[in-house]
Amino acid sequence: MNKTLINLLRQYWYQYFEWLFWITALVLLFTMNADADAPTLCIFRWLNINHCPGCGLGHSMHYAMHLQFAASFKYHPMGIVGVLIILNRIKQLSFKPKYIIQ
Repeated sequence: MNKTLINLLRQYWYQYFEWLFWITALVLLFTMNADADAPTLCIFRWLNINHCPGCGLGHSMHYAMHLQFAASFKYHPMGIVGVLIILNRIKQLSFKPKYIIQ
C-alpha cells in the first residue's frame, strides 16, 4: 500500500473512531428492546447471572432517550446523566480541531 494512503487511513481512524463509537452506542441503546425477556448482548445474562450492574444503566439510558424520565430513574438514577455526558462528548468531538499525522 502507498504510505500516503496508510497515513490518511490512520488519520481518519484517530479523528473519528471515538465519535463513531459513541454515536453507535447511543443508537443501539435507543433502538434496543427493553423488555426483560428480550435477547440481549449482556454477557452476565448469557452466563445466567441474574444481577448485572450495566443492564440497569443501559435500560435507564434507553428510557431517558425516549423521554420517559420516571422509568429511567427507576432503573438507574445515573442514566439521564450518562446520556448527557455522552452527548456532551459527541459535541466536543464534533467541534474538535482536526489534526494531521505526518
